[in-house]
Amino acid sequence: MQVPSIHAYSRTQHELGAKISAIKAAWPCLKHGHCFVDSDGQHITLNCFKLNSWGAALVSSVLSSQHINN
Repeated sequence: MQVPSIHAYSRTQHELGAKISAIKAAWPCLKHGHCFVDSDGQHITLNCFKLNSWGAALVSSVLSSQHINN
């Protein structure tokens, strides 16, 4: 089995990885790893599914705004 090359991933996948890293950096949690904490103090754990969805939405908005501006 070969290790995947960075060139095997699309621009969108690179953007998604960067957005997910930024989300994790912005929402650290000592109890759970990474959480969004709402106004009531409830921890919403950021699992891989939530991170992927949130990151994809951010990537989509960035790519859409670039398309509109160009």
